[in-house]
Amino acid sequence: MDELMTDPCDVVVVGGGAAGVHGYLTREGASPASLLETGREEVRGYGAVVVNGRVSSAERDSGGFTVTLDAGRVARAAQRAPAHG
Repeated sequence: MDELMTDPCDVVVVGGGAAGVHGYLTREGASPASLLETGREEVRGYGAVVVNGRVSSAERDSGGFTVTLDAGRVARAAQRAPAHG
């Protein structure tokens, strides 16, 4: 399912593999498609939105980052101040 956020996201992860998934996915003997879907299910469980497409540009602007897909769809990630602990 493709969805786009209307408000800026905390993070935009670009890539078709296991990028952005906490730890590593291991499924001995699983097909690549099955592994990809397992990863997508996992990140959706954390509230992430998975959007299919090819990135045509990614640019930093005054408020964060704008990622534009080849179909003209846009996702924004807001710049956040680093946490001080």
